[in-house]
Amino acid sequence: MILRFSIPAIAAAAFLAATGGLRAYSTVNFTLSLDASDPGTTFNNFREGGKGTNNVYAIAFNTEVSQIDGTPTSTGKIASFCTELQEGISATNYTFESRVLAEVSAGRAGQGGTASIGIPIGGIGELRAARVRYLFDQHYQSNTISLWTNTVTQPLTQAFQIALWEVTHDSDLSLSLTSGVTYVGTQNTTRSTNAVNIAAGWLTGIANANISTAYTSTTWDVWTLISSTGNTATGYGFQDVLWATAFSDPRKTTFETMSTAPEPSIPLLGLLALALLNRRSRS
Repeated sequence: MILRFSIPAIAAAAFLAATGGLRAYSTVNFTLSLDASDPGTTFNNFREGGKGTNNVYAIAFNTEVSQIDGTPTSTGKIASFCTELQEGISATNYTFESRVLAEVSAGRAGQGGTASIGIPIGGIGELRAARVRYLFDQHYQSNTISLWTNTVTQPLTQAFQIALWEVTHDSDLSLSLTSGVTYVGTQNTTRSTNAVNIAAGWLTGIANANISTAYTSTTWDVWTLISSTGNTATGYGFQDVLWATAFSDPRKTTFETMSTAPEPSIPLLGLLALALLNRRSRS
């Protein structure tokens, strides 16, 4: 079964970032598709923050970028993962942008009664972003899904997904501490039990590595697609997407174009300067 979504590229929006600087983000047109080599799995008794305990389904999927800011490109299919438990994705038209990793999962961050209650406002932040990079460096097996090991005893894409949810949604790096925002109860399949155990070992490795905000990628470049608005069903965004490419991957130049914020236009700078002058004249 192939699950496919098309997202139209639209003009990038500029806004004042938290640092006070003007920043614009690229908008991206892409498709998502499932891959027969990843069967996926359901995790039972998964604590989703303020949303309570639910069953969650984990599966890797392919991302294929076709346009960046309206310019056609062809990247091929790349193994990707979700970063938000609270938000879904559909075929509805909406805007996705490429932003810095620290800003993923901001759509419903900190919202009470949701799976996103433990995510800092504005996105996962620099420390969790560093931990995500480390998780990719150590355990992102390939950007081709069929090259991942996905046996019952070694369900690595599912382990990667549940570890990524823990890193983005919680701070204790544990799937067993019931005091945490997210944790997992008893599983009822061998595959899901093995995935939890593998993910738990990876998370312990991250904790023992004492990753700081200064950590930079050593093997994989991590790329983002972020949606914070446009979901008419919820009034928020859709599921943010992450994937990675090796440092030597020839597609890196394309994704650097996607992730590099263009400079603000001269007319826009002029309008901001005029607004500032008007503000000063009234003070």
